[in-house]
Amino acid sequence: KNKKMSWLFGKKKKDDPNEGIKKMQATLDILEKREQLLQKKIDKEVENAKKYLKRGNKKAAKVCLQRKKNYEGQMQRISQQMMNLETMRMKLEEAAIDVESLKAQKQAAESLKGVYKKTNVDQIEDDLDDVRETMQNATE
Repeated sequence: KNKKMSWLFGKKKKDDPNEGIKKMQATLDILEKREQLLQKKIDKEVENAKKYLKRGNKKAAKVCLQRKKNYEGQMQRISQQMMNLETMRMKLEEAAIDVESLKAQKQAAESLKGVYKKTNVDQIEDDLDDVRETMQNATE
């Protein structure tokens, strides 16, 4: 559907840094929620393991601790993914700033070229001579 309508509404730019930053932030939010959920599960498994140990059921307590260990492994992977995304987001933001800075510099350079094209050295000398002559006439 989207491909058929792209001629009407235009295509999304794939290299738009803001879209990439938004997507990374959304993914970070999802990973953070998942990390919180896993932490709750870990806490619950520890609590259950303690209950089973109090009742003398070591086998059930061991199963809870194994689940806890699995959850911790998942949390570690999520934490690494979050770190990678944060790093990528910072690099993307820096690149976007660099691009905007370069665009501004390029525009300034073009403006300077335009100013210099309009400026004629002979005309400037003539204008300065007129100013000096006017100043001399004014002091007389």
